[in-house]
Amino acid sequence: HTPQRLSRLACAPLDSPLLPAMEREEHGQLLLVTNQAVDTKLRIQNEVDVITKAFCEESIIKLPSWTIEELELTVSRHRHGVAVAHFAGHGNGGFAFHQGGLLPLRIVDSDYLAEKFENCTKLQCVFFNACSSVPAATAFQQRCPAVHYLIYIRRRIADAASIAFAGAFYAHLAQAQIWSFEDAYSEGLNALRNFPSMYVDGVLPEFWIRSNTPPPSPVRVGPPRTPLEFKVLLKMAKSRRED
Repeated sequence: HTPQRLSRLACAPLDSPLLPAMEREEHGQLLLVTNQAVDTKLRIQNEVDVITKAFCEESIIKLPSWTIEELELTVSRHRHGVAVAHFAGHGNGGFAFHQGGLLPLRIVDSDYLAEKFENCTKLQCVFFNACSSVPAATAFQQRCPAVHYLIYIRRRIADAASIAFAGAFYAHLAQAQIWSFEDAYSEGLNALRNFPSMYVDGVLPEFWIRSNTPPPSPVRVGPPRTPLEFKVLLKMAKSRRED
């Protein structure tokens, strides 16, 4: 089945002030996957810019003009560090990848794409800012149990609207004390109020939350962290006791 659109009446807020004070916050990075082509290079770069503006460069793993091999290597290398995956560019029934050289873009099998992320233990949210991306979102829903939130476009969305939506979404996350993907999605929808309905083909971007499972620990995107090393120097006074 396809992901169901979020009903705000059926979903409790994720940023409740009643969250335990000692709840551990997860930390990870944002994987930004784009399939820039000649006709979309400027539009996608604008989207990359608004996301980078929300976070520092070190917080984002960028994978432009990706091939299958590059994706596999990058995801494998960062499988325990990616908290959010964002896909921007050509969709049209999934998500497109570069075949190398002068070959045209090609839509990758959605199950094959999701399979690459099955072992990403921290991956909580996947955002497909691409037209007709329901098949890709459905595959992540079914194959990636760690993914709790999905954002996707059911029909088509104009470039300006998609950039505004993503910009508002990530700007809210970057400024929030406690991350709530639901609230960030609402901010994205607010940004779309300035656009005629034809900019989203009459259907707003949709948001899916995994049901019957407790929400994961709050997550925050930031630069990679390295274990802290502590060096403790003990000065031991040696004394002789004379009997």
